[in-house]
This record gives sequence, C-alpha cells and structure tokens, in this order.
Amino acid sequence: MSIAEAIKTEILFGGLKKTCCRLAFLSGAIRGAGSLTISCGVGFVIECTSEKLIEKFAEIIQEDTALSEGIEVIGAGSAKKQSGKAVFVLKVEGAPATEALKNAGILSPQGELTNGIPNLVKQSACCAGAFSAGLFCASGSLFLKDGEANSGGYFLELSVADDTVRNDFSECLKQNGIILKSRAESPRRLYAKGFETIADFVQYIGAQKAFFELQDLFLLRSAKNEAQRQSNCDTGNLARAIDASTKQLVAINLISKRMKGGLQALPKDLYILAKTRLENPESSSKEIVELSNTALTKSGFNHRMRRLIEIGESLKS
Repeated sequence: MSIAEAIKTEILFGGLKKTCCRLAFLSGAIRGAGSLTISCGVGFVIECTSEKLIEKFAEIIQEDTALSEGIEVIGAGSAKKQSGKAVFVLKVEGAPATEALKNAGILSPQGELTNGIPNLVKQSACCAGAFSAGLFCASGSLFLKDGEANSGGYFLELSVADDTVRNDFSECLKQNGIILKSRAESPRRLYAKGFETIADFVQYIGAQKAFFELQDLFLLRSAKNEAQRQSNCDTGNLARAIDASTKQLVAINLISKRMKGGLQALPKDLYILAKTRLENPESSSKEIVELSNTALTKSGFNHRMRRLIEIGESLKS
C-alpha cells in the first residue's frame, strides 16, 4: 500500500466521527473530484480510482439523507480509466442529491449554487480539516521518491474545482501555517515538495498514524543521507591522501636517484621525513610524523613535504 493509500484508508475508517465533519468531508470530495448538474434537475457525480472511497461517499449520503433511491455506484466494469486504473463512479440524483448538496454547503437553503468553501466549514477547525481530507482523498496524491530527505524526496499534489475554492482552501491552509503552490499553466492544481509542509498537511487532515510514519521515514532517510555524505567525504579524503602520498613518493624517489648525494644531501629535517615516507608509503601524514619522532604540526609537515616536492620538480628537467 502506498503512503497516499494509507492516508486515505486511515481517514475513511477512523477520522470522520462527527456528522458535521463527515459532511465537510463530502463537500471537499465534491469540490475535488465532483461534477454538478443543476439545469436538468439536481445531481452530481464523483469519480475516482478508489472503490472504498466511492462506497464511503455513498454511505455518508445515505446516512445523512436517509434515502437510498437515486444513489448509484458504478463499478470498475465501466470502460473508463484514469492513469491506467479503473474509475469508480458515484452518481446521485433527485432528492438525495439536493439534500446532500445543501447539507454539504454546496447548495444554499434556497437551492442556489454557492461559491468556494462553505462559511460553516471555514469557521470550524475540525470541519476545515475534514474538508481538506475530502479534497485530498478525492483528488490528491503523494509520492515518495529517492532523494534528499527534506526536499526532493516528497511530492504532494491535489486539484480543486475552481479558482474560488482554490483561494478559500489556500487561505484555510495558510492560517494553519501550510503553504501550497500552483503553477501558472495549471492554477487549480496545488502542490508541495518540502517534507515539513507535507507532514503538516497530513497531520492537519487527521491522518495521525500516517504522520508519524512519515516522521519515521524522514528520520531514516536523513540518517541514510548523512551516512552517504560521510562515506563520500571519507572517500574524498582518502583519494586526496593517496594523491598527496603519491606526489611525495615521486619527489623523494627523484631526489634519491638524481640529486648528488641522494637523500643524505638533504637538510636533516627533510632527510628524516623523506626516509620515513619512503619506508612507509601507505601511512597517513599523522603516522609519518609519529614514526619520524618529530614534533611536527600538520602545517609543519605539509610545509616540509612541499619543499621536498619542489626539490623533486626541479630535478625532472
């Protein structure tokens, strides 16, 4: 089960206790994946790839209206598909549609279509979260990709019905410190990439178990990334050390073979260091200092090795 499916399952089977929140959830789902018909009688259709979600919508409407006639669930036998997956359809007409839409705040008490998120939803923290949960369940997706723990590894996206809903929804999230972005070419598709924003959103819509699973995943990825960075750093340091050691050995061998008097012609401090390096080609600079019985600092060691390399370079021609 993907993380998005886990979030939706948790919400469907544990996060909708109060009637007002269930209706707010339905309102969000219709604003995310629903289409309305008003002119030829009131009705609406919700389409998505989750059979459980469609069944939950039907359950909420039946419990809310105490009506079952006019509510139809069309299963995966239909030819319609979305991203290669079968689409399930909830079709609601007549009295159940009118009553459900009024209770969800999409129709006014007079039967007129409203714009944006209902005021009762915006004024209630729990209902605003439930509306957002319905929107995510109906039109949202969450992908986890390989990448950096705090940015490139996460991508949340969801769709809204119109610009008014987008503005109201964005404002509700903003009041809770959650900022979703949109692109100019698709302003009704909202997205987030950062871990913190996505985790805050998951917690806001009531998926607490999924929130903690995301936290655990973030910590695991962070630890792996840090280990990889440390490994890369160690590998880089080793490569630099080998490169430096090779240059030192080349210079010392040139001095030994081409300089009149060989290594013994060097000043005593350079002779001791050169002889020790030649006898211990795989040792680190720290180990060379210890083996040469000199009290050199790292800077002093590097300075003397540079002198040896310069002497070796002068002997190449």
